[in-house]
Amino acid sequence: MNKLHLDMYRPSDSPLCVPLGLRTVSHYRFAKKQTSASRTIHFAQVLWSIEGTGWIRINGTDHALEQDHAAIYLPGMQHFYHAGDSEWELRCLTFDGIAAASVIQGFGIDTSRPFKAGKCPAGIFDSMAAAVGESSAKALRKNSAMIYSLLADIADRYHTHGGAEKSGAIAVEAIRLMNENMGDAQIGIEQIAGMLGLSRFAFSKKFREETGTPPKAYLQELRLQRIMSLISQPRFTLAEIAAQTGFLSDKSMSRFFLLLTGVRPSHFRTGKS
Repeated sequence: MNKLHLDMYRPSDSPLCVPLGLRTVSHYRFAKKQTSASRTIHFAQVLWSIEGTGWIRINGTDHALEQDHAAIYLPGMQHFYHAGDSEWELRCLTFDGIAAASVIQGFGIDTSRPFKAGKCPAGIFDSMAAAVGESSAKALRKNSAMIYSLLADIADRYHTHGGAEKSGAIAVEAIRLMNENMGDAQIGIEQIAGMLGLSRFAFSKKFREETGTPPKAYLQELRLQRIMSLISQPRFTLAEIAAQTGFLSDKSMSRFFLLLTGVRPSHFRTGKS
């Protein structure tokens, strides 16, 4: 049985108060047809294909991740990938923190599919790998800035190589509005459609054509990801998280979270099953 070879750097325990917290930096080398385990991740992840082609699963759909293409997983997404008919090499970065999901979404990157990103900046990944074990407050702030800088670079590549055009103007603008209005309990598909000057039917049809996902399901996924990002921060109460994610009470948020994940928010926070 072929084994996965990787170089992984794991951080020591560190405060979760920084906007973006570096977790791991990895260098994967998959053998032909090799697969990973399928699991739901509770952090953000950047995948960047260096050589060969592999397949990754995003929201239940398999996509090819070709050489010089990248993909981003948000907290709460199902994580799965496997190599194609040849060896596959990629770099991987994982991070969490209060701003993990919102920063990615704020850059206007469609996370529902891979996109052309150009040659992987190996030097940046190496610098981050060397910095993972640092735990001083200054180092944590520096790491947060490096992640933000890398995401900004990825966003520039995404828009330069036409990723935004593939996603479609309606979807990009709708996702921006969803994120900006996340804390409004009244916001929904009807309101988003109205902001875009479209009927609910026309908006839903166009959004699904551009992303492959119904807008209601996409908004639910964004809310879930935001909850997961906030719930890992002990300083936020469940009531405060509910208010920031568009729920009238922590009870209604808890029901939503339990329905979509099968776990209560309080148990998710403490790591109980």
